[in-house]
Amino acid sequence: MMYPTHKKLGYAFGLAGIPIVSAISTSEFAQNNNLLPAIGIDTLELSNPFSIIYYALIVCTALWASLYGAGFPDIDSPGSIPANANIINKGLSYIYRITGVHHRGKFSHGVDSLTIVFLITYCFITFLIPTAMTGLLTDDSLSNNMYLFMLNFGKGGAFISLAQIFVIFSWIGAMSHMFGDMSTREGVYLSGVAALIANNRTKVKIVPTFIIKPFGNFVDTSQWFSTDSNWEISFRQAVNIVIYVLAGVNILYFLGVSIF
Repeated sequence: MMYPTHKKLGYAFGLAGIPIVSAISTSEFAQNNNLLPAIGIDTLELSNPFSIIYYALIVCTALWASLYGAGFPDIDSPGSIPANANIINKGLSYIYRITGVHHRGKFSHGVDSLTIVFLITYCFITFLIPTAMTGLLTDDSLSNNMYLFMLNFGKGGAFISLAQIFVIFSWIGAMSHMFGDMSTREGVYLSGVAALIANNRTKVKIVPTFIIKPFGNFVDTSQWFSTDSNWEISFRQAVNIVIYVLAGVNILYFLGVSIF
């Protein structure tokens, strides 16, 4: 799919992910292990301006990250918008080129391989950085000072919390990219790692080619489920509707209306 469609899917998946991740973040397991900042709506204190600012930062970071993740797999294509979006992507795109990673390749467009990349990044942020910073910025006043709190690289600090949200929603955005490409004729690798090991070129598609083929006897199916086609334009318009619906769901969630 083209980048504009991936952007729409990124927003849709990001909006869908906010209430879900929020619900998970307030679980006892997530809190006891500092796996996520508590971003459930019940943690928002409307009387506290710092709380409102922090929650707004969380939501904005989540949507920004899902948009970034939605384009991330396409850094394997040197001429793509994501590959040239910033210096980090340019560097990764260069590494892909010199290591022989091709567009929609087994590593760059595999559901499991992408998940492994984001999981390693998440573990680095969640466990290694706080451990390395142990003993620094440990005064109790950190929790009462907004500026020091934002600088806190320890567990539960705002920097780590926002970084965790960015990585998680970047992964959500990357999965939206996989869903989009899986909706086309080309498909994607469900297991890029297995494909690399077994040199298997089989890709997964939501609508297999053998289902489309019989219709070719009666109508022109050349554009069905094809990238940069009228079908993709219609698909993108449908995603637009979904975005509005999900935006409404998030507003209801913000207002405290139970949606689960």
